Amino acid sequence: MAITKDDFKKAMGHWASGVTIVTYSENGIYGGLTASSFTSLSVDPFLVLFSVLKKAASHDKILQIKEFAINILSAEQETLSNNFAKPDSDRDTLVHEIGFTHQVTKAPLLNNSLCHLDCTLENVYDGGDHSIIAGRVHYAYTDESKRPLLYFYRKYYSI
Repeated sequence: MAITKDDFKKAMGHWASGVTIVTYSENGIYGGLTASSFTSLSVDPFLVLFSVLKKAASHDKILQIKEFAINILSAEQETLSNNFAKPDSDRDTLVHEIGFTHQVTKAPLLNNSLCHLDCTLENVYDGGDHSIIAGRVHYAYTDESKRPLLYFYRKYYSI
């Protein structure tokens, strides 16, 4: 029995994951995307990875700029996740509205996130219609008072 695209998407939708927003700065204008395909990769050196659709507007920008931040979202950031997932949203305005800081790179670290990882591009791997992006982590911060935003079968949850 052959698997269909719908079968595959349904199966992958049953993988519960955290939610991140990958942010970057391009000539002082902020951009980013919502990504749930994120994980740690190595502790020596400190590496993380995420995947991004090759057709996504942010794809080529991240590869060109070579700096980005992973903002692991807190339970109160569901609306922010949805806004960054919309292809036509003005991410620069969104970043300025919620507020941010900088650490090592020019990528914005979004206020009220559960965790921030400030990264530079380490490597890019082919992943079919996605690129798998490995980043070297130069700064990490966690707000222990917050709870994570989770995504499972097209719905958000928190614990």
